[in-house]
Amino acid sequence: MGLSTVITECQNDGRDARLYYNLATCENPVFNLHVGIINDLNLADTSDENQVNRRDGATIKTYNPGDQDINVTGTQIVDGNYQGYAVIVRAKKGGKPADLLILSGPITEINAIGYRGKFWNFDRTIAMPSEGEQEQSFSLKPAACSDCPVRPVKVAVEGIAADWDQSIVSS
Repeated sequence: MGLSTVITECQNDGRDARLYYNLATCENPVFNLHVGIINDLNLADTSDENQVNRRDGATIKTYNPGDQDINVTGTQIVDGNYQGYAVIVRAKKGGKPADLLILSGPITEINAIGYRGKFWNFDRTIAMPSEGEQEQSFSLKPAACSDCPVRPVKVAVEGIAADWDQSIVSS
């Protein structure tokens, strides 16, 4: 299906974004909503800037996009008995990468977009204020040598986040 020329998501609330974890296989996932996410959930999608060095006397630098860098950051409730917490915390050296799905909306929302695959967690800082709840930061990046590589996804059918070719504008 081609893309629309009309904006249909004028009021996409940030709080609608969701993080899901999968405890089944990459091929047949069973996504569980991580209900312990608090505060902001951020998805950074950037590319390296590869400067093209020219020998033709040009005075304006030119660039090509390099490797893409995906980073999901946020905070979660500290609860050693909650499955979602454990999935994020154990995604470190000596543990195993977490099979995750981050979407701009619920998995039931048609056209929600995001990324899915295995991630390592590079931040497990716990804030322990004298007043208020404890919370733990996380910083998730795609896992190397994974049997479930991180890739863009889109919900075209309610409940299914399928691989999405972002280069297709119309069909």
